[in-house]
Formats: sequence, C-alpha cells, structure tokens
Amino acid sequence: MGLIDKAEETVTKHTPQVISALGRVKFFLLVIPILSVVLGILSQFLFPERNVATCSFKIGSFATPANPVPVPLASETQLKARLRATSVQLREEYPTFLLIGTIIDGDVVTPTVSGVGPEKSIAFLEKVIEPEINLHNGRLEKLQAVQADRQESLERQLAELQKLEDELSSSDLAPESPLELLAIQIGLDNTRDRVAKIKLELTTLALFNASDLYIDKTLIVQEPRTVYSSKWTRPLIFGAIGLAIGLAIIIVIAATSIIRSIFRRHSSKKDSDEAVEGENELTE
Repeated sequence: MGLIDKAEETVTKHTPQVISALGRVKFFLLVIPILSVVLGILSQFLFPERNVATCSFKIGSFATPANPVPVPLASETQLKARLRATSVQLREEYPTFLLIGTIIDGDVVTPTVSGVGPEKSIAFLEKVIEPEINLHNGRLEKLQAVQADRQESLERQLAELQKLEDELSSSDLAPESPLELLAIQIGLDNTRDRVAKIKLELTTLALFNASDLYIDKTLIVQEPRTVYSSKWTRPLIFGAIGLAIGLAIIIVIAATSIIRSIFRRHSSKKDSDEAVEGENELTE
C-alpha cells in the first residue's frame, strides 16, 4: 500500500471521530466567541466610545545674517514638554482625554490624542496644539520686529557713513600735511569697509525677508481628524479574546486527555503483566 493510500485510509478512519470530538467542544469554539462578540456590542451601550485623533503641523524657522542657516522656532524636547503640559492643564475640562504620543519628523510634528467621542477628541487636539502654534508664531513676529529694527538701524548707519565718506573724499588738505592726509585715507578706507559690510548685511536681510525658505510660520499641514474608533474594533477584540480563551481551554482538555490516556495505558499494561505472571506461577 502506498503512502497516499495509507494517508487516505487514516483520514477516512479518524475523520468521524474528529468531527464528533469537535461537536463535543463546539461550546468553546463557537459559543464563547459569539458571546464575547455580543458582549463587545453591548459594551458600546454601557461604556462610552473611545476615539483616537491626530494632526500634523510644520514648525517655522528663522535666520539672521549672522546665522544664515534656518533655525527651528522650537526644539524637540521643549515642544514635547509644552504639549504634555498643555494637555495636563486641560484635564479639568477634558478629564477622560489624553495626549498619547508626539512624533517629530524633521520639522513636522504629529501629536495623537485619545478621548471620548470624535468631535470632542478633535476639539481637545485643537486646544492642545493651538497654544504651541501661537507661541511659535508670536516668537517669529518678535524676531521679525527685532530684525526690522536692525535693518532700520543699519540703513541710518549707512546714510551717515556715506555722508562721512563723501566728506573725507572731498577734503582739501595741503600736501605739507602728510600725517593728516594719511589719517584721512585710513578713515576713508575704514568707512568704505563698513559701508560694504552694511550693504552686504542689508542685502542678506532683504533676501531673508523675501524668502519663505528662511523665514516661515508654524502652520497646520494636516487638519485634526479621527483615525480610530472603538465602535467597530471592540466587538472584534472581544471575539478574538473569546476565541483565544476557547482554544486555550480545548488545548488544556486535549493535553489532560493525552496524559490520562498515557497513564491508563501504563496502568492496563502493568495489570496485564501482573496477570500473566500470576498465570505462570499457577502453571508452575
């Protein structure tokens, strides 16, 4: 008999027994998971629905002629700490809402909150990020104001230095005064050098002010939205837990049955051996 024929014979012989065994444990395989799903559905009415909401906002940056590399308006550690502190401050108004995580990828921040109800979860998330965005943009406005004052001061200095340069250039000194002529020449060179540096800084400031690449606001790039609701997942989770419990019970029953079968075989073999020994003794 071939291997396939043996396998077919084994399956044909034991299939009714397997089906009968499964019928006996159908309570654990079917009834418990179904009851768990029903319990999960009923829990929707007993316990409030929980939601997870998230959004994304981009951190603005700022640059100066002294530091032309754009600098973010907030550091990662401070930003996370402020978001956590804001969520704690909102605890009285939103007692069951939590900030569950903040992911920072480059200049994009993605906070995630958990709450009761989709609308309230989104409202809580908006209140968590609003102070942070306002802080960044308020800081940007102050930095821009300081930079504007700097630009105005540089323009005044440039006008004064250009006037001084014109005066030194048109100065009429007698050739008999070489020291005074040297002093005027040195002063003229220093003035022209300062004028060149101020013009360069003013040009850089104009470039920064004209480019969003270097100076930009903190703004929302993905509006707050709900990404998870327990309305549909809770019955599935309860059902999966019920199925796992049923399978665990079946495994325990099967293991117990195997162990008992082994002990029974050992005991019956021992009894048969003793009976044979007894018959041998009687024969002798």
